Amino acid sequence: MTVCAAVLVAGAAAAQETPSFPARDLPAAYDTYPRLSFHDVSLGYGVMPINDVTGIMDDLLPSLVGTGEIAKRKTGSVNMGYMYRLTPSLTVGGMFVYSGNMSSTVGGGYIYDNFYSILPQVKFVWYRSGIVGLYSRLAAGVLIADRQYQVGPAVDDGDTAATFTFQVSPIGVELGRTIAGFAEAGFGATGVLTLGIRARF
Repeated sequence: MTVCAAVLVAGAAAAQETPSFPARDLPAAYDTYPRLSFHDVSLGYGVMPINDVTGIMDDLLPSLVGTGEIAKRKTGSVNMGYMYRLTPSLTVGGMFVYSGNMSSTVGGGYIYDNFYSILPQVKFVWYRSGIVGLYSRLAAGVLIADRQYQVGPAVDDGDTAATFTFQVSPIGVELGRTIAGFAEAGFGATGVLTLGIRARF
């Protein structure tokens, strides 16, 4: 009986022990990322998008060339994006970009230009240390331009055209993990300098 009691006590103690499992062999880069977060959403603002550069949009969209424009007010670009993380360094997704111009004319009227861009994009993070990441971004897609004319109180429908557009950002920096701010320099639909915020979930 004494031997049986000792065996039962030892078995009960062993059942209460927490089993140990070997650690997963994950790449070192995963240590700086939330392991279950694969989706990024972002909101940014850019200065001097491609359609703000004098003459470029007139060459791309000759049907939208205005006459008698004497001044322009520019909105810059507002962009929203979604990215899916394939690896700790590589994400793919898409973005929507809006920018606009308002021009006054010699005759006292106004011209309103609205530009809508939809671009698939890819982003590669080539350096990360703690909360600091350096990356490059490439995007290409379609730009839809809409022009309206106003003389007096009435706004008349104008012209609409579409063309190829892109964004090349060779250098960008982000600070943060789940929530991060970012800044990038490049040329294209979002502009030569883009600032924004990104959330990962």
